[in-house]
Amino acid sequence: MARGVDGHLDGASWGHSLGSEFQDMDNDGDLDIYTGNLAHWWGAGGLGHDISYLWRNDGDTSGYSFTDIRSDSGMHAYTPDPFDSENDFEEAGPGWGDFDNDTIPDVYVTEFYPFRDHWGRLYRGLGGGTFEDVTDPGNGDCEDPAAPGDPNPINYDVGPTCLKRWYSWNAAWADYDGDGDLDLALSGYPRFNQCNVTPMPAECGSADPGNRDSWPQPARLWLFRNDVGAQNNWLHLRLVGQLGNRAAIGARVSVDVGATTMTREVSGGHGYHAAQHDLPVEFGLTNAAQADAVTIRWPSPGFPTTSLTDVGANQRLVAYETGGGIQRGDTPTGLGPYETSEFFPWADPEQVLDPAVGNRFYRLDDTQAEIRVEKDVAGETIVIVIVN
Repeated sequence: MARGVDGHLDGASWGHSLGSEFQDMDNDGDLDIYTGNLAHWWGAGGLGHDISYLWRNDGDTSGYSFTDIRSDSGMHAYTPDPFDSENDFEEAGPGWGDFDNDTIPDVYVTEFYPFRDHWGRLYRGLGGGTFEDVTDPGNGDCEDPAAPGDPNPINYDVGPTCLKRWYSWNAAWADYDGDGDLDLALSGYPRFNQCNVTPMPAECGSADPGNRDSWPQPARLWLFRNDVGAQNNWLHLRLVGQLGNRAAIGARVSVDVGATTMTREVSGGHGYHAAQHDLPVEFGLTNAAQADAVTIRWPSPGFPTTSLTDVGANQRLVAYETGGGIQRGDTPTGLGPYETSEFFPWADPEQVLDPAVGNRFYRLDDTQAEIRVEKDVAGETIVIVIVN
């Protein structure tokens, strides 16, 4: 069955796809796709390469086929021109994340190759598959002081709040500072080195002015702290698999907030150079005081589910998959499976550091081994004893 993801060319597809990632960009319960393509205007065999795609999943009524809506999404347009190689499209890959915690996924799309107006872009989701470019914070950081108002700085490092990065391959999101919003990690270079100008910048070294491929664009790693998203409420969930993989990669989590349902998946990597988002799934809740419902579909045989309601906002919680032969309890004779009707504290999910909780006992069904966590609160010590 045709899915609508076979490119734009008639008769043959000369694609040059580098990085893709799934995300439910329109909060309709199914996963959409962004695919970054290296699209030279001259193409393969003179026919041109496919450009990047934003494929909307049209759902089960269409047999889960896809429609490319990128040209109507508000994203940077592709205008091929055989006399201007800078109109090439050189996107390496997307990185999805709700940076402003407004329930609508946003995406950073990287670009590479040494061309002046080819930088990575951050698109803020507006809903319904539409976006606005918010790469430039509008404070002058993206401009060369020698050319105010010029959006294409040359041989000048952009400022610390400008998200433009040249020669960038991938993007990943994680709440590294624990303030409830997603921060952004990028590769790339904060300036475009143009070496066919006089005088040639010192950074160009012995580069050939007539050969762009020799112009230095050294890649670096960048970590951007998010100072925006914590203005809204949020919920972060770390999943622990018991029957399937321990990291719960492949699990799907849905969160209901009023009439909005958000869907996220635990991903094991994405993009051209295999970037990795933080494993916990993050949900922006806008100003809602709680998630009305949370449903986890685990990546285990039969796809078991965990469902909870009325989960308070601004929490980091841990969910355990039930089963797997692991039993826990407060006494050796009072062991039972992990309860799927509750979440556990993020920092201390086993509550071994909680002075109000006594010793912990664990047992694996298929062994005789018993794990005993003995606590001495007064002495601030914890002893783990394995008993056969």
